[in-house]
Amino acid sequence: MRPLPSSGFALCLIVALVVGCQDPAPATHLSEFASEFISLRLGGQQDAAMTAQPMINRSFQGLMGSLTGIPGGRAKSDTTLYEPWQSCATLTEETGDDGRVTITFDYGDGCEEGWGDYRYTLFGKFQYTYRYTTDIIGSVYRHTYSFTSRYDNYGGNYGNSDSTRWLYDGTSSYEGESTYDTAHQTFSGWVEHESHSEYEYGDNTYDFRSDGRSSYHEKGNTVERNEYQYGQDDEYYQSTVIRPVFTSYECGNPALMSARCMITPWIPVSGIERVRYRQDGQEGTFEINYGNGECDNIIFVTENGVTTRIDMGLWIIAF
Repeated sequence: MRPLPSSGFALCLIVALVVGCQDPAPATHLSEFASEFISLRLGGQQDAAMTAQPMINRSFQGLMGSLTGIPGGRAKSDTTLYEPWQSCATLTEETGDDGRVTITFDYGDGCEEGWGDYRYTLFGKFQYTYRYTTDIIGSVYRHTYSFTSRYDNYGGNYGNSDSTRWLYDGTSSYEGESTYDTAHQTFSGWVEHESHSEYEYGDNTYDFRSDGRSSYHEKGNTVERNEYQYGQDDEYYQSTVIRPVFTSYECGNPALMSARCMITPWIPVSGIERVRYRQDGQEGTFEINYGNGECDNIIFVTENGVTTRIDMGLWIIAF
């Protein structure tokens, strides 16, 4: 039998639920389109962070690998636990004179992937090109990288059903640098990205564009610039960072838990982004101000000359 929660935890949970029920709609002055944007995305800057994070992680894996002598920073193992999966794609790998490696997966007009009763068809082609370098300057290890990917008529469907057919075309590129100072145990880095892709599923077509730069250190990361747009047909949301958006890693400290016993989410603590949209035949603009550096979950949204204060902790409960 599972033990009952402690009285302290139960009180925290009850208080959180009560607060959420008492204040379900803290932003009555916002249009439904601004509310939808905030509810689903928590701001366009989140996309910049999520887009850059995989490359940052890969960079640090390479950096830690340089320190430990293990490629990728992972422990070696001589034990094979399963048979390697074989793709039906034609796989090619080329290394250029500059050290860049290009790997291509070509599914041609279509071939079947999967295992057992789970089968699906893939067609088209995708490839990615990468180059990583590591050097040492005194006590500082530096890892630089560039990575590009390209999808050409890459798609598929499940169970030979047209209703599940999808298609993806697009390109993306990343370039960055990570450093670690072994003497002071500090790290820093930056990453620039640019991407444009078009995704089709069924009768719907979605367009995504992103272009930005982020920097980071042991206390947080800053979206220095970011232009992001996603849309369907002639409807879209477009966000632009107009004042660098900073997210503090220190806001995850248990000492900064809110009065409602909820751990503070990593909402940016400062910066401004402007959002333009066209939805359901209506157009509009609003701005999101993330605050003055406090780990308080508070943002301010200005639309049609009216500024609304929003506690994102309550917003998350309400929506």
